[in-house]
Amino acid sequence: MVHQQLQSLVLQTIRNHALFSIATDTLLVGVSGGVDSMVLLHILQALECKVHVAHCNFSLRGAESDADEHLVVSYAQSNNIPYSVTRFNTREYAQQTHMSIEMAARELRYDWFSELCVEHSCDYIAIAHNENDSVETFFIQLLRTTGIKGLRGIPITNGRIVRPLLNSTRSSIEAYAHANNITYRTDSSNLENEYVRNKIRNIVLPQLVSIHPQAHNNIVTSMHHVSQAYDVYADTIAQELARIVTYTGTGCMVNEHVLLAHKHKQALAFELFRSYGFTPNSIEQILQSFGTQSGKIFESPQYTAVHDRDTLFIFPKIIEQAFQIEVLLQSYTISTPYAKFRCSLHNSTEITLTKHPHWAYIDAAKLSNTLVLRTWKAGDSFVPFGMKGNKKVSDYLIDAKIPVHIKQHVLVLESNGTIVWLVGFTIHNLYAITNHTTRVFCIEMQQLNDEV
Repeated sequence: MVHQQLQSLVLQTIRNHALFSIATDTLLVGVSGGVDSMVLLHILQALECKVHVAHCNFSLRGAESDADEHLVVSYAQSNNIPYSVTRFNTREYAQQTHMSIEMAARELRYDWFSELCVEHSCDYIAIAHNENDSVETFFIQLLRTTGIKGLRGIPITNGRIVRPLLNSTRSSIEAYAHANNITYRTDSSNLENEYVRNKIRNIVLPQLVSIHPQAHNNIVTSMHHVSQAYDVYADTIAQELARIVTYTGTGCMVNEHVLLAHKHKQALAFELFRSYGFTPNSIEQILQSFGTQSGKIFESPQYTAVHDRDTLFIFPKIIEQAFQIEVLLQSYTISTPYAKFRCSLHNSTEITLTKHPHWAYIDAAKLSNTLVLRTWKAGDSFVPFGMKGNKKVSDYLIDAKIPVHIKQHVLVLESNGTIVWLVGFTIHNLYAITNHTTRVFCIEMQQLNDEV
């Protein structure tokens, strides 16, 4: 009975949210060896999904980490499932990047998953987060003052990441494992209260349930309401910011007068500046600087904001004069010093266009299989969308009134030596999608601190 109920719920979740096609898509499944990921893998097998197992050994728990790896590899081999395993020196990476252990492990994991998707032609990344994880995340975000966006809990999809167990409780997953004799590993650190998540899981939530037996269900319902409200809120914020912000490739320019005059300036400022990594205290200081002497500088971990007369300029801290990276004509995510880029391939009938300078939609049939993303250089030219004649990138940026210190951060995407996208501005006119386009290459630029 437990066997059928959880499988049915997962199948319903996959269908209701159109997570992926069981018949045609290949899933890269993140498997730690814990009960959640082992059950997810078991259910995906039962549903006859095409899967490739990925296991990260973060080298954090010595023999325990090695035992986790051994279990996952043994299961994959005995079930004839293709698999990949890697080991990270997570503590060293955390020190080098000034991240917490948790954030370092997260970045290492998802960057590697993205690489594996390209290597093994996987369409989606299946992660075993469950409903309890989402409730815990709600409280973690509440402590971080992340705003409405963070109070939605864990999203069921995020780009190519899908979470088929997100509507399933931890107790139902454990019952399924017991009923099906699924071997799994228990991370002993989950029983310790060293990390914030563990304190919420082991101390806070049990107390809430003792106060109100329906606390878990009520919190889940509230998160769903918040998520629906956020969709409306986000649309409104985007519309209002369009009147205030001019996007400049990998940065932006903020019209201080228009923002200050807006009756919802606090909410708009929070959502805009928070997306560039500025803290609530820094955001308040930025607002207070408007209308004062030019030259004030504010910094987040990855961006600089400079107040100059009636404009605030925001741009990445890092400048690489000869930056260049290959971009494959596939679905995956690329991390660069300037921004993150989420790439995807679609049939033209499947996509809904997002009108925003951070998005580009290009006719895939006109592109080479390998593109180049690089900083622009003198002499670069292209045909801007809607125009017929060639125009130098330098002239385009002058016409767009882009300041010198912003120009240094402008990137271009080229195919066979032709610039097809002046990143964050416009695409090449001849590469735009038309009524004859069958396949579309979509590429979205995201701020460096956006979650992937």
